[in-house]
Amino acid sequence: MSTVKISELAGINLNSNTSNTIFVGVDLPTLTTGKISATSLAQRLYLNNSLVVGNNNILFPNTVGQFSGNSQTYFQVNLQNFTGNGSSDFVATADNGIDANGFINMGVNGSTFSDPNYSAMLPNDGYLYVHGPFDNQPIGNLVIGTATSNAIINFIVGGTTSQNIVGYISRTGIHSSSIDNAISSNIAVVQGVNLTQNTNITTANNAAWAAFNKANNALANTSGTFGGDLNVAGTMNVNNILTVITSPPASSPSITVVSTQNQNLLLQAVSNTWTFVANGTLLFPDNTIQRTAFTGSAIDQPARNTANNALANTTNIFTAGDFNVSRKLTTNGTVVFANSNFSATEAAVTISASGVPPATPANDGYMIHISGKNGVPARIITDSYGTGAYSVYASRTARGTLGSPAPVQANDIIGRFSANGYGNTKFQTFGTGRIDFVAAENYTDANTGSRIQFWNCTIGSNTLTNIATFNGNSVIFTGAVEPQKGFVYTPRLPVGNQTAITIDYRTDSMIKANLVADLTISHSNFVTGKVVEVWLTNTGGTQRTVTHGCSALNSTINSTTFTIPATSSAYLKYFSIDGDIANTFVTVQHA
Repeated sequence: MSTVKISELAGINLNSNTSNTIFVGVDLPTLTTGKISATSLAQRLYLNNSLVVGNNNILFPNTVGQFSGNSQTYFQVNLQNFTGNGSSDFVATADNGIDANGFINMGVNGSTFSDPNYSAMLPNDGYLYVHGPFDNQPIGNLVIGTATSNAIINFIVGGTTSQNIVGYISRTGIHSSSIDNAISSNIAVVQGVNLTQNTNITTANNAAWAAFNKANNALANTSGTFGGDLNVAGTMNVNNILTVITSPPASSPSITVVSTQNQNLLLQAVSNTWTFVANGTLLFPDNTIQRTAFTGSAIDQPARNTANNALANTTNIFTAGDFNVSRKLTTNGTVVFANSNFSATEAAVTISASGVPPATPANDGYMIHISGKNGVPARIITDSYGTGAYSVYASRTARGTLGSPAPVQANDIIGRFSANGYGNTKFQTFGTGRIDFVAAENYTDANTGSRIQFWNCTIGSNTLTNIATFNGNSVIFTGAVEPQKGFVYTPRLPVGNQTAITIDYRTDSMIKANLVADLTISHSNFVTGKVVEVWLTNTGGTQRTVTHGCSALNSTINSTTFTIPATSSAYLKYFSIDGDIANTFVTVQHA
């Protein structure tokens, strides 16, 4: 028998159909010799160690895979999708991530990519984005930066050389590539435009940067002093103090600002300071007015007095004159209106959307008076979000005073919602329909009984009538009740066959019961004027006797009992007229 050494066998190249290539192997635990194809071998290969591609050892801890090598140009790991409508993605998933969320994705779209769910990304676009595990919570942020303290983040457009750096971010802020001072700016990203539009955008951006550089050069002095000419063709917004200094002051330098009301504000030099002089009404700028801005000899005295009086109180309370705001008023703090000096014909706070004061209040004590736009419903909306959150409209009432409140007494109105319509000459004083929340007893911390009263005006009258009252355990209607679809009662259905039934007039309105033996009905908790209906069915084969519980005189059968034939029913209607059994009548109908 010839002997063949494996080391002496000729080398082979695997066939493209790897299932046609066979390997011989021995399974050591079972000492079984067998064959396996290259395909089945590849399908069962698992790498239990870190993946190492290249000729270097793994250098750092917790490395799952290392790709390393040496190249004078570049060394790359490439992922390419040959389908034009697809994309190539590198994805890292959080421990709670799934296919739909909880990951970061970096990739590039194919040449014909089109997906309405990713319409922000066009064909051949590269992208980097995060999708957090929840759409409505502030997690899943994208953090881009450098951990090196003095490093910067560059932005390049149009190429990959240093000339294509259009801006950068350092520790001090956002910068243009052509200046060193940090600036605050907005970065606009325009997508879906053609080459001509991009060219126009580039031209406009270049012009904007040129204008910015010119302005920045003018303001480049670190002392913050503007030493040249400043020409403003549009609006100049000053969010801090604007100081103009002449040294020595000119004889009559001035800056004139023309307002939309054609009233001139003059900045006049007096001893190296500038003061406002108003031609007519003194206009307040949007920013804080310093009292020192209204001192000096060459100033209009009435205007100075108006401004200084308004700002005189050191506790920042506006004490004199009217405060008119023609633009937005924004506050990041609390607004407090503490004022009792308003008349019976005006409100403490008035909001008018028509530009003119609303109609005169019909009563004294208006705290907030809101007048909406003409022809549009005036809406007051409150929004609440989160588990357990809701909007509350609460009325709090006490006797006594603010400093010494006293308990509410029985029949005090503790809250009112009123609706009012205009007649020929006025709004009605107390409304034309209202809902009152009324104390039903003298209040303590433990006893706060209440009722809700509904008031309306009947047709042809302007007098309010209490039409319905909802008490703690009953409802009273003082007008006709007209249920077009009738009343619906919840019957009590005793389980099984009954020999005794007790009617509870406090809770029962309708009872249906079965019997196979004699039955006795008793009564409890009488309610004056209450009607209770009873339906009895004898399901047995023998007639049975029913004792209805009322006297013979107070029944339609002139007897205290009646019999129900076998497999028959009876109908009983009880009417308690005066709250006891002696004044309770029963109607009996049976076969």
